[in-house]
Amino acid sequence: MDTFLNKKLYSDTFKYIVHGKQKDLSLSFDTGCTDFLKEPWNNDELEARISKILSSTKLIIQWEKLILSKKTISTGNYSTNISIEEYIILEKLLENRGEPVPREALIFALFGKYKRNSRIVDMHISNLRKKITILKKYDESCCDSIKTIRNYGYMII
Repeated sequence: MDTFLNKKLYSDTFKYIVHGKQKDLSLSFDTGCTDFLKEPWNNDELEARISKILSSTKLIIQWEKLILSKKTISTGNYSTNISIEEYIILEKLLENRGEPVPREALIFALFGKYKRNSRIVDMHISNLRKKITILKKYDESCCDSIKTIRNYGYMII
């Protein structure tokens, strides 16, 4: 199963479109894709699916007193920059607030495919926790933190 669109060009918007054979459909949705093109596909179908995703893409997400945008997380007058990867992970966690998100789904959201033994999600979670801790120094009630679900993934309560 390959990533359908070039990650460098469309990394923040189209990361959830994948394509492959019918047998890959269930696995793709189970690991976090939001759309799947069965082979063979055509450009008209792709354009229709991209339009649907663009119309539903949120640019700013609020989590308690924390505001998440594509480039920063902030609370009140304090903000810190985040990478697009940190944004993708935090967005996925917030979409599933209160439910654990498997590491595999977060890896899939970043790369469009599963990468075995990758610690990249753990590294980004660690960076996000540090940034959230810094923001909490300025506003203690800004938000909860990211909880580790051992041998499974992460969640926001």
